[in-house]
Amino acid sequence: MNRLCDMSQRIRIAYERADELERAEGADWYPSARRFARSIASHYGYTLAQAAGVVAALSPRQLWNGNKTLAERALRTHKEGFAHEDVKLNFTHCNVKAWAILNGARPLDVLRGPKVRSFYRNIMGDPYAITVDVWAWRVCRPDDYYTPTPKLYSKIVQAYRNTANRLELEPSVVQATTWIHTRNRGG
Repeated sequence: MNRLCDMSQRIRIAYERADELERAEGADWYPSARRFARSIASHYGYTLAQAAGVVAALSPRQLWNGNKTLAERALRTHKEGFAHEDVKLNFTHCNVKAWAILNGARPLDVLRGPKVRSFYRNIMGDPYAITVDVWAWRVCRPDDYYTPTPKLYSKIVQAYRNTANRLELEPSVVQATTWIHTRNRGG
């Protein structure tokens, strides 16, 4: 079986094994992330795009609750006038990107890497962006602990889209549901 078909089959199996609660959580994952971004944006006087960009910029190597805490702290401390050098949030390059976005740079002009850019697009409501993080990767390649090459990353994205099309669901819902199911079962 070729690699794309094998990954699509693994994605479908993970989706079908997800229970009702995991499917409901998967369907609401990105809308919930968008509600969070909208909430902190409104509270601190920023745009949804800025808040979603900061969430995405600060996401590398963060669990979701930690990512939300860092994003909220970034908006608060930026509003209070702190410079990114004065606030330890995540990796330095992530902090620089967050501050650039809060200072008015367009998020997609600042964010780099397919995972972070897709995460931003998902939060903004793009159901066709596929965020391939460690959990989405493990759905497709459970025994492979290496970061996917750009070519393999593209194949994973295509596998999620193909599977979502067959299931007649939005790709982001399939990705989020399989992510939740795999995470809940320990990868």
